Amino acid sequence: MRERLCLGALIGAPDYVRAMRWRPMLTAAMAEALSRCDVLLTAAMPAEASRLDVTERWSNLGAPNFNMPANVTGFPAMSICSGLGEGGLPVAVQLIGRPFDDGRLLAVADAVQREMGLDLRPSLVPISGEDFT
Repeated sequence: MRERLCLGALIGAPDYVRAMRWRPMLTAAMAEALSRCDVLLTAAMPAEASRLDVTERWSNLGAPNFNMPANVTGFPAMSICSGLGEGGLPVAVQLIGRPFDDGRLLAVADAVQREMGLDLRPSLVPISGEDFT
């Protein structure tokens, strides 16, 4: 976590000020999009999850981050598993809601998961004969 936070030191004041100038425009665009619907459904990532044993330390810095618009604008959002990709790893969608409408966002997420009929909860397997019950 400390290493990720230190990355912020690489952002200079001019870049930060420029980003803060863009923020109200992005927030207005997001509000406009949500004025015509209850929740936005987008891809969460451009591909299925990568395996942890082959993921490089900073690999997420090179890939597009589809969560950034919600993070920057402060709109409530969540990613939910929408299935498995070709490699058998999770693929996710992102749901974005209106500010202070978290309850509706959670209700839509619940409905989407029930409609898809997915039960992708991990299985608990006892380690060395230990019992988890």
